[in-house]
Amino acid sequence: ILLVVPFLAMIFDYLENICIILMITNSTEVSESLIYLSSAFTISKGVLTSVAWICVLVYSIKWARIKVQKKTK
Repeated sequence: ILLVVPFLAMIFDYLENICIILMITNSTEVSESLIYLSSAFTISKGVLTSVAWICVLVYSIKWARIKVQKKTK
């Protein structure tokens, strides 16, 4: 399940980029809902990216601890 988290972050990044493209290329006034939607995608991307990196860090520490314990035995 943890392997899906980076891909979800990637999807939210693409959705955020699409919203930004729409805001930049739209010559009329940008709607408030588009701004909120883009902000929600940005926050979701950030949270999922942070979760993915924390998981990588935690499991790297666990892996290193197991390797050290096997060497000492």
